[in-house]
Amino acid sequence: MHAALYQAQPGTVLVCDGAGTTRCALFGELMATDAANQRLAGLVAQGPVRDIADIDELGFPVWCTGTAPGQAAKSAVVSVGLPVVVGGVLVASGDQVIADADGIAVVPAAEWPAIQSEVAALTAKEERTRARLAAGERLADINGLDLRRFLPGNI
Repeated sequence: MHAALYQAQPGTVLVCDGAGTTRCALFGELMATDAANQRLAGLVAQGPVRDIADIDELGFPVWCTGTAPGQAAKSAVVSVGLPVVVGGVLVASGDQVIADADGIAVVPAAEWPAIQSEVAALTAKEERTRARLAAGERLADINGLDLRRFLPGNI
């Protein structure tokens, strides 16, 4: 993790397969501080992290499979920059990792240009919908749904 952290560029999401470890944390508050200082975008770890409350306080986004109080040994580097499978999904350098509280999506680098315009269009549509909702419109009306047959007295 230290080698990956050290060479990561701003905006990078670190993606790590902990090779089945559950007893030792792969990442902690000090690493998160370094990552945040380097303007990394987050961490996705198939394995535990520690100091999660401190990491949350830093505001550094982390998705992991658990927590563990002990730190991992810093004795070997398995690979850095090679494709890795995390959560059953293959992730390669350059892939786009999009994550929030609902989950994580990985878009292969080759597919990103085509999908990027779709993502931008969806984001713009949702912003317009939020504005209409804020103005008092109903979501079903905004979406053009005819709900008459589902309403009382119309069944």
